[in-house]
Amino acid sequence: MNDDLDRELQTHLDLEAEEQREAGLPADQARYAALKTLGNQTHIREDVRALSAHRFYEDLGYTNIKTQYSFIKPLDPAASARVRMFVPRVDVGN
Repeated sequence: MNDDLDRELQTHLDLEAEEQREAGLPADQARYAALKTLGNQTHIREDVRALSAHRFYEDLGYTNIKTQYSFIKPLDPAASARVRMFVPRVDVGN
């Protein structure tokens, strides 16, 4: 599975880099942009392995009974300004 996944990720990376080059970026910048667009490949590998493990157990007849949720609520601008008041300023270079 690792070799297949590595090849697939490399294929996606190559295609994205090619699109970036066609858009006018030099080769090194196109590769960097492709890496940035696709995201962290280690996290992608971990997610694929986790999904594969879940699928394996589901195929054996197990039922997933745990679901994890993550929530985030952005601060409103007024609260954000109040938080910034408590952050000390550090002046460097004097």
